[in-house]
Amino acid sequence: MDFKSYKYDLVLLHAPSVYDFRKTSIMYGPISDVVPSSSVFEMYPIGFATISRYLKNKGFRVRILNLAVKMLLNPEFDPEKFLKKINARAFGIDLHWLCHAHGSVEVAKLVKKLHPDSAVIFGGISATYFNKELMEYPFIDYCIRGDSTELLLEQLLIALKNGTALDKIENLCWKNDQGEVIYNPFTFIPDSLDGIYVDYKNIFLSAIKDLDFSGYLPFASWVDYPVTALVMSRGCNYRCNVCGGSNQFYQNHCSRKKTVYRSPEDIGKEIKILSRFINGPLLLIGDVFLNGKKYSSDLFDEFERLNVSNQIIFELSAPPARDELEHMAKAIPSFNLILSPESHDERVRSLFGRNFTNKQTEEMIETSIKLGVGRIDLFFMIGLPEQTRQSVRDTIKYCDYILGKYAYSKKVAVYIAPMAPFLDPGSTVFEDPEKYGYKLFYKTLEQHRMALLQPSWKYILNYETKWMTRDDIVESSYEAAIELNRVKMAHGIIEQKKAISQEKRIIQARDLCRYIDKILENKNESVRNDLLKDLKQNMDIFSVSTICNMKDLEWAVMFFGIKAPKFVRRIFFFFWSLIDKMMG
Repeated sequence: MDFKSYKYDLVLLHAPSVYDFRKTSIMYGPISDVVPSSSVFEMYPIGFATISRYLKNKGFRVRILNLAVKMLLNPEFDPEKFLKKINARAFGIDLHWLCHAHGSVEVAKLVKKLHPDSAVIFGGISATYFNKELMEYPFIDYCIRGDSTELLLEQLLIALKNGTALDKIENLCWKNDQGEVIYNPFTFIPDSLDGIYVDYKNIFLSAIKDLDFSGYLPFASWVDYPVTALVMSRGCNYRCNVCGGSNQFYQNHCSRKKTVYRSPEDIGKEIKILSRFINGPLLLIGDVFLNGKKYSSDLFDEFERLNVSNQIIFELSAPPARDELEHMAKAIPSFNLILSPESHDERVRSLFGRNFTNKQTEEMIETSIKLGVGRIDLFFMIGLPEQTRQSVRDTIKYCDYILGKYAYSKKVAVYIAPMAPFLDPGSTVFEDPEKYGYKLFYKTLEQHRMALLQPSWKYILNYETKWMTRDDIVESSYEAAIELNRVKMAHGIIEQKKAISQEKRIIQARDLCRYIDKILENKNESVRNDLLKDLKQNMDIFSVSTICNMKDLEWAVMFFGIKAPKFVRRIFFFFWSLIDKMMG
């Protein structure tokens, strides 16, 4: 088929974590309770948006298709029927987070069945790590390694169009005519992100042009809560031991020796476009202070010049200095902070890879409150090195102390969640688990794919530790959730009626986990499957907002989210949904 006879040069496809999640009985548990998306992780990576903008500016016809959102919002949506009508020269599928290991590969298989002449291309952090396994699948044609694929995708699309050689495209894995996998040199590691940004106006216009609003949604509930993320950098300065996005991962698997930052001007361009039609919160991914005081100062000056009214949320790797917070507050009246101490225990925190004290955390909180911070979110984790069930209980006591100390401000929020569903591939602990007291149950991509089909999140977990078994991690997660819920009620953060309802929900979720364990003890596979099938509805119900209510994580939306009242947005979305159904 001639290149120009295709409607699209590239369709960027985002799959649900498990392809047939609507039919499969899986209790995902609390694995997504502290992120905006649901338990099928329907949020596509920001790279989709930067790739789309870059390639469109080069004259390519690109479409984003969030298959996971479409499957979530419309139970009658038939992905196979829909994909069959998509006429594209190439399909790009992300395997950025490992939780998509099942869905992404299954969608690739489906695409190749429906469009045998179209190229199937993989990319993302997890795809980079598991590139050799991915290339063993006969339905996957290419894998682009690394954290920067815009230029490489352009080169690949040109080569596909012209039928030219592929051996000069850096970072590319591909198959020759004999089916042998060729690994081109991994040498493309750009030291500048100039010109790499998201054009959200273009995304909205593309949704209208393609008559596919839901296919472009970042996550299913974005219309009601339009929080939007902006990435400041690629790479990381920290070597957190259980993180797959750490400095060590980027060095070992992306050949990136140094974190590269986007210019304050490019970040400003994104914010300027966003603030014109979205009043939702803007979340900056990456620590603004890790690139030195000049960078953070220039970025704050850019914010001050733009004078945006949106809530601006900054991720922090460690508590910043007082003068840095003062500059932030001066430039951004509606600033908010996220910090992850991980544990109250400073030793456990340091073993994770974070080296700051509780005193520094509390000084940051006090300073930020005086400077008028909107909110400070503190996140703690279960499943860390040397962490025991008692240590988790002590973390909840520390949360009680923090909430009590700063109750007057009503600006401090605390959360705790298990490290789930997976210990990140490529992290220090994943590479040498025994050294750090961990035991891994799954190592390969295929093992993780099959793990995602297990009936309970306990069996999806790919690890346990010397100090906490899988059972301990699950039980401790629910126990901590109950206690933290009571702490929040005691400090008036959650009203009593809501807290009682939430505790009931946590207990029901815990009991359901235990019941699934009992079912799995039955040696009759047919009986097991029937019992699990009967639990499907309850499993879905208790895979959302169990350890905490996801609504509690939402920052305030100034006036209206998208610049229209909520009922207007819902009507707009209703009609778009009708169009989606007609098109599907």
